[in-house]
Amino acid sequence: MEQRDYLMRYLEHFSESLAKVLGLMKTGRYDDGLKYVEQLYDTYFEDHKAIFFETPEEEMLGSLTAHSLKLEELHFAAELLYYEGELWMKKGEILKAKIGYKRALKLMEYLHSVDTVYNLDRAFKIEKVKSYL
Repeated sequence: MEQRDYLMRYLEHFSESLAKVLGLMKTGRYDDGLKYVEQLYDTYFEDHKAIFFETPEEEMLGSLTAHSLKLEELHFAAELLYYEGELWMKKGEILKAKIGYKRALKLMEYLHSVDTVYNLDRAFKIEKVKSYL
């Protein structure tokens, strides 16, 4: 029961956090959105943050899974990377957007292959990111 409560709280905060990022993006507050995404990386992935930004892209997934991150955490990380890419794209920073998109794509494709539930939103995002790259 404790594990279920933890998971529910995690998913609740995850949803609220992504909603806030989307709200900032929709109101054109891209810099605030990027700052908030940075805060979320610090809060949820402090010990693994370097993996997202300093590890070569082709080694990132192996490094994250070696640190025993749960699928929910990998999903959250993929979403953060995706929305970070979206925010950079909205600001017109194409190269920075592509970095986030490429890393998000790696995680999303991995999750797509191992998740037991088909995720239409993730499938849509995978195709969208591929079209950008």
